[in-house]
Amino acid sequence: MPASPRARPSSATVSLAVDDTGVVRACEWHSPDGPDRGTLTDRRLSELVSPLDRAQLTRLFLGATSTGERTRALVTADLGDGPQPVTMTVDDRWADLGVVVVRVLRLAEAADELDALAQLAFWDPLTGLANRALFGEHLRNELERGRRSGKQPAVISADVNKLKRINDELGHRAGDALLIEVARRLRHACRPFDVPARLSGDEYAVLCPEVDTEHDVRQLVQRLTRAVNGPALLCGEQVTIGLAVGWALATDDDHVDGGAMLLHRADMSMYGAKRLGASA
Repeated sequence: MPASPRARPSSATVSLAVDDTGVVRACEWHSPDGPDRGTLTDRRLSELVSPLDRAQLTRLFLGATSTGERTRALVTADLGDGPQPVTMTVDDRWADLGVVVVRVLRLAEAADELDALAQLAFWDPLTGLANRALFGEHLRNELERGRRSGKQPAVISADVNKLKRINDELGHRAGDALLIEVARRLRHACRPFDVPARLSGDEYAVLCPEVDTEHDVRQLVQRLTRAVNGPALLCGEQVTIGLAVGWALATDDDHVDGGAMLLHRADMSMYGAKRLGASA
């Protein structure tokens, strides 16, 4: 299973105010762990840039000041921790600030930041499971793979019983603890190549690739419900976790809409089970 999200690192950007002699008059790091804020002040901007890129720096300034348009280029600069590739953006602010504003983004840190943003975009921050966007991406890929191999995936849809009651009676901290515990039990019960996800508040789903028969899906459902349902201690209170579970096996046509109808069938199966008060 894919790794859970990690914390987002701080920004790798520094803003410099450069006067008409090319000297940095002010420096603001947009990161608590960047070099000392004062280290770049009162230095010539050209001293920070590799000698090989100083002609590029001149072109950036001439372009910004002659056209009034923002200019940007990739250069090598030393911001206090050794030469490294950066993007340098130049804004002409002579009219209102009396300086040129230069923003520098260190690419090594930016790569980590973009990776962390992707993590936040595709993972549920509370449980560490895949979110709806990532689940949908995996589902589309598995449907395409199933179309080629002839082995179709299945989707298991699960809804946590009595979440609202626990939130009302024990507080949202206990409700969050319930959701986290459900995710933990789901994760441990899944096969290594299954994709468990939290789609919304109390709604979970599991993508099960390459399922041969409906009998196989039912066995997976039984395994998951046995693993998740049962007593749990949440914030010092004993509660019973219960899931309403439904499922659907993909057909040859489910790739057409990216699995939307497949997920809908699994949801309808789960809602039917919820009405009956038991898992399908």
